[in-house]
Amino acid sequence: MKMLFLVLAGSLLLFNSCEKEPTTNLVTIYVGNSGTAGIWTYVTVTINGESETFMTPEGSNKTINDCNRNNSNACFFDLYPGTYAYHATDGVAVWDGSITVGENECPILELSY
Repeated sequence: MKMLFLVLAGSLLLFNSCEKEPTTNLVTIYVGNSGTAGIWTYVTVTINGESETFMTPEGSNKTINDCNRNNSNACFFDLYPGTYAYHATDGVAVWDGSITVGENECPILELSY
């Protein structure tokens, strides 16, 4: 009986050590139409207690289609899969909502005036 317990315990440890650790995914948030609204300002976005700030673009109809940190008119968060509430503001306008991050995804969220 003691031997069976040791075999089961060893198997359980081996199985647990093979589980894949979750990885973070890049989330991009930006304003695409600030030029149309005539607003060029800083926007601060807060997710999960972390805040990032970016400058809205000086042109209208800006679109971000790729997941990289090279855009100065966006902010970026590294988040594990799940659903997160966000709060964003430029000091006047306020955006509140949620964003869902799936495994191996890089969601891009456009805030609109």
